[in-house]
Amino acid sequence: MLFKKAVRSIWANKKAYLACVVLILIGIMMYTALSIASESLEISKVKYYKEYNMADVFVKLEDMPTSLVLGLYDIKGIKEVVPRYVVEARAETDDTEEIIVLRLIALDNVEEMRMNKILIEGEPLLNPEDLIVNSNFFAAHNLAYGDTVSLFLNGREYVCHVVASSLSPEYVYIVKNAMEMLPDVSGFGIGYITAEMMNSMTGKAGYTNDILITLEEGYTFEDVKIDLEDALDPYGLKELIARKDQLSHSMLQMELDSIKSVSLSIPMVFVLLAIIVLYLMLKRVIEQERTQIGTLKAFGYSNPQILLHYLSYGGVTGFVGGIFGWLFGYLMSGPYVVMYSQFFNLPNMAASFNLRYLVISILIGTIGGILGAFAGAIKVLGLNPAEAMRPESPKEVKFDLVGKMKWLTYLLTSRGNMALRNITRNLVRSSFIVVGIMFSFSLLAFVGSISSMIDKMIYSQFTDIQKYDVKITLNSPLDYTSAVETVYAIEGVGRAEGLLEIPVELVNKHIRSGIVMTGIEENAELYRIFDTNRKIAYSPPTQGIILTNGIADKLKVKTGDTIFISSSLIEKEIPIKIVRVIEQNLGSGCYMEIQTLGDLFNQGVTATSILVETGDIAYLKDYLKNSANAMYIEDSSTTLKKYQEMMGPYESLYFFLEVMGMFVAFAIIYNTSTISLSERKREYATLRVIGLSVNEVCEIMNFEYWILSVIAILLGIPFTSLLNQSVNLMVDTSMYSMPSTIQISAYLVGAIGCISAIMLSNLSAKKNIRKFDMVEVLKERE
Repeated sequence: MLFKKAVRSIWANKKAYLACVVLILIGIMMYTALSIASESLEISKVKYYKEYNMADVFVKLEDMPTSLVLGLYDIKGIKEVVPRYVVEARAETDDTEEIIVLRLIALDNVEEMRMNKILIEGEPLLNPEDLIVNSNFFAAHNLAYGDTVSLFLNGREYVCHVVASSLSPEYVYIVKNAMEMLPDVSGFGIGYITAEMMNSMTGKAGYTNDILITLEEGYTFEDVKIDLEDALDPYGLKELIARKDQLSHSMLQMELDSIKSVSLSIPMVFVLLAIIVLYLMLKRVIEQERTQIGTLKAFGYSNPQILLHYLSYGGVTGFVGGIFGWLFGYLMSGPYVVMYSQFFNLPNMAASFNLRYLVISILIGTIGGILGAFAGAIKVLGLNPAEAMRPESPKEVKFDLVGKMKWLTYLLTSRGNMALRNITRNLVRSSFIVVGIMFSFSLLAFVGSISSMIDKMIYSQFTDIQKYDVKITLNSPLDYTSAVETVYAIEGVGRAEGLLEIPVELVNKHIRSGIVMTGIEENAELYRIFDTNRKIAYSPPTQGIILTNGIADKLKVKTGDTIFISSSLIEKEIPIKIVRVIEQNLGSGCYMEIQTLGDLFNQGVTATSILVETGDIAYLKDYLKNSANAMYIEDSSTTLKKYQEMMGPYESLYFFLEVMGMFVAFAIIYNTSTISLSERKREYATLRVIGLSVNEVCEIMNFEYWILSVIAILLGIPFTSLLNQSVNLMVDTSMYSMPSTIQISAYLVGAIGCISAIMLSNLSAKKNIRKFDMVEVLKERE
């Protein structure tokens, strides 16, 4: 009998329960999709690193005789050492005239690689002119085996033949340096050449400038760091880092940590909303079914039996939401994996089928549903049969706010005053409606702002910060004045400025983070220290440094704090004060006046890059093509275009998120409307009996809803900012962060979405009011 009663009750309120199912479904769908995607990434990473022997320690040097590398085996804890020679050269392919850079690694025998082995598709290096390139670069330039690629180094051209494409655990995420945000698959790649070709290009036979190290089991990087520094310092140690700080690995790990954080936090918000909605629904059901509960108790049904009966409402709702949430999540995980595979070059990455997520999804949904039902139905235990078979006594009105404001009677009609009284006399119900609409508004505004915020992040970088047309990265630091004057001598150059960029490690207590310190000319115009939130450009400090928000958050520091700078260029760590923390959304920055920075590192007034403003970019690039000093030639307009092309495919994802946000908003608002209507059936039926038309009754309901909606939307504006900040906290913001200011258009999207959902809910409520059987409704509780 109780089962039949449960089926009838759920079916009678099927739309409200369906909305709860949708909320649970969306939460669990996001959890399942993101969890499966992150697990696929993690499994592929671990397996790939193990099978292809990813190094534990990475070393970069000026030059060191290869024969002396064997001496590193004397350091306790070192298992294996592999010396290499690595250079970066400009390249040309037949399909483009753009300037390309390849990081070249000397390699003779793929099969004999002991560390950071590469997975190749094609032939190994057999001839001196053979070349292997990474698979994304191979695809981006439509290369075929046998195609030629010209390499330029030290003013000479070397023609190589592509024999294979490759994947490497060392380059799962391929960017030029830590300053880059997204991979440039066509402009930068990894190439493997023979040692013979490397010796011909560099004249460094018998030398190494790059060393890979694996450690004995039980030893850590810290155990060998000091000994390695002592052994390698005489050879111009540039970089000594553990695997965790290696650029490719750290970017992959950052993404994994962000996915895991989001997969646990955001979905639970939807489940929590479903719990609240179920609580209110069961609370209303208990009030409506008091007489039935009393009758059941009178016939001998125990409290646990009746409680279990009502818990089944939430349990079934959560179970259904869990099943379908897992199913849709599993289907969504495939596209997520495909999306991540565009950024991370991992072999055999695919969404895996794991029944564990089915069990977890069912448990989350069912437990969440039962908790909501329990909170609403616990009142059942306190009812005795005699009390339950009587209608609940009306609650005493202790404070009539509307009644005290006599002037409202002159501003509003009687129906408007009734609406206001309903709001103030039912604060719990009114608060829930406000919270539901507020959350819906914020969700729609935030989702609707993602696309514009990403555009703002990218455009601000190229319009407010990097205002140059071309950036020329030099092979080695040059005297600032002579480097800038040389560029000014090129036809078409309107302005030239130098940058000094030095890779360092910032230290705050136990927290360390690698970053590039940027020295800028005091009156620089082509590269500005610009706060994207305050819209203010600051001069580079001569005393202390300016940090961006991403690195400041990672180091847990603020303006006025003192941190330490560690670098192979200085003997000991240098304390330095943070004079300002600014907001920038792409990358992490650390800024200082260029001469001050040069003096700090005993570099003098030098430049590692030259920024150029020119009206003829093509001529400048062609002029510098064979320059021995120019390593990278970065065209800002081309870089911006590549960012736009890369983000283009995600427009459909943003649209999907907006549609999902609209659906969730409607589910929340419809549910609150349905619960409110079911609680007030008797009230509205009474109004109909005393002569009010359907439209007049709906006028009361609509006026009440619009007042609450205005309050909710006003509260939703700061809540949207809070949601934005929360999302930033969930992800590692050292490389990127959402802008702290949300555009007005996003708030308009939220308002329009909520207004549309409210209007649809009001139309649905009007249809239900029209269908009331007033006799049945009025005798419902007698």
